[in-house]
Amino acid sequence: MMGRFNESLADLNILLELNQMMELSWSNLLQDEKSLADLNKSLEIESNNAFALSYRGTYYEMNMMNIYEKSLADLNKSLEIEPNNAFTLKKIEEILIAWWKIMKNHLQT
Repeated sequence: MMGRFNESLADLNILLELNQMMELSWSNLLQDEKSLADLNKSLEIESNNAFALSYRGTYYEMNMMNIYEKSLADLNKSLEIEPNNAFTLKKIEEILIAWWKIMKNHLQT
């Protein structure tokens, strides 16, 4: 039984490493203006593409930190299409927390 546990643990570690590498890859891709152009083109072809909306919202968040409204608009539209998308929900949470911190700092000054 312990052997199977160790195998499962090893598999889980591999999955965690792969997930981390995928996040880094997406992060690198989303720092390029061509990425925005590609996402916009995808949305011209299919305006209800939840994936493209999520990642364009993420692009706005990562590259234009003060454009929260555009980012949230895309992410919210993506949620209308795929309401339980964990990635999109997490990005919305991150943006709202960042926005809250900015507003809190602004009010304290």
